[in-house]
Amino acid sequence: MNKVRWKYNVNDKLLQVLVVLLFLSSLNNVANGLLSQIGFVSMMSLLLISSFSLLILVGKEKNIEKRLFEIGKAQLLIISILLLGLLMNSNLRAFLTTFQYITVISTFLFFSKHNVLEKVNEKLFFICFMIMLGIHGFYFIGEPNTTTFSSIFENQNTLGIRTFLDGILLILLYFKTFQKRNILLAILFFLLSLASGARSVFIIVGIATTTYFIFNFISKNRLRWNVFLILNFVILILFTYIYPRLDQFDNFHIWNDIVVDLTGQRIFTGRNRIWIVIFEYISASPILGHGTGILLNDISNITLSAHNHYLQILLQNGWFGLMTIFILFLKIWNGLYLKSENKIVKFISCFFIGILYYNLFEVTLFQNNISIGLVKWFIVSIGINMTAQQKVLSIDLSSKRSYEKLKTKKIKKYSILNTSLTG
Repeated sequence: MNKVRWKYNVNDKLLQVLVVLLFLSSLNNVANGLLSQIGFVSMMSLLLISSFSLLILVGKEKNIEKRLFEIGKAQLLIISILLLGLLMNSNLRAFLTTFQYITVISTFLFFSKHNVLEKVNEKLFFICFMIMLGIHGFYFIGEPNTTTFSSIFENQNTLGIRTFLDGILLILLYFKTFQKRNILLAILFFLLSLASGARSVFIIVGIATTTYFIFNFISKNRLRWNVFLILNFVILILFTYIYPRLDQFDNFHIWNDIVVDLTGQRIFTGRNRIWIVIFEYISASPILGHGTGILLNDISNITLSAHNHYLQILLQNGWFGLMTIFILFLKIWNGLYLKSENKIVKFISCFFIGILYYNLFEVTLFQNNISIGLVKWFIVSIGINMTAQQKVLSIDLSSKRSYEKLKTKKIKKYSILNTSLTG
């Protein structure tokens, strides 16, 4: 097999700085004012540095990997819809929303171009995780009510999803290093997520697990792969429409009692009333929406968030906007298919489907809680990176024995995460 050198596109130190900024950006959601400002500055720095670095890399490269190019085209399509929405709503919020979409997708593309798990020092990840674990542990001991544990964050839902994502990152680190301490830390973060009482995390776990069990079937060929995602798009839309109307079904109270017994909470959490109102406004302008950046409190007396990413997109940019987002998801999904036999890509693909369902109840991918969305995009970018490089050395690292064999041969500067001998 011919040796292929890994091409370093940016200085490794820059990637390490960006990873630190990614961790610090989570402080944007804490109750402390100073820490929140640090988190905001870190998040904005991450978005701007990554986006400008991507522009520089694209300007220098003669050829762009096809998979990333396809995602980039979807980004341009989204931008065109957002600019159209600016004609209907041109306030500061509209421009901020456009900025968020552009920089979040650009940051995702930037990380997708670099094997971050390979280039960033594993000790840096470990230190960041240990600091966060220590902070959460300190608050956990001092907080009397652990049924709604929120640690340093403003609410338990933020803690639940953030610690869950940290656990996912630690599992990915284990795939790279095979160090058992990463699994131990992942378990601790998952326990913190469980302690938060956030039900939305269970959605990711349930959907991702279901996808994992049928993964071999859906990845048999590209047709099944795409049909599966499109089917999930349909389910997302149907659920969004049916959920707020569940109380109209005869057996609703029976199911509600079951959910209360299992989780201690009712099926309805108040989102149903918000969604019904949003649907009324969507029906007034279903194709183009009410304008980029429009929030529910701009056109109604409700000051709460939509708590549904897809409804917020429909409200702002209509069905045109939602379809462009689905096209982006489809491009990413097809990129993952190219290495779907890889265990890590399989893991990330299942996670990707899970976060699509998570956003039925939250707004995190492009708006509102962006610091959480950035971690999700970072995780998905790891999978895309493994498929985006057209010339990489493909090595089977599904076992510790393979890793040790490579280590003894002192093979360096290779993408040790790109598995499958078909490359």
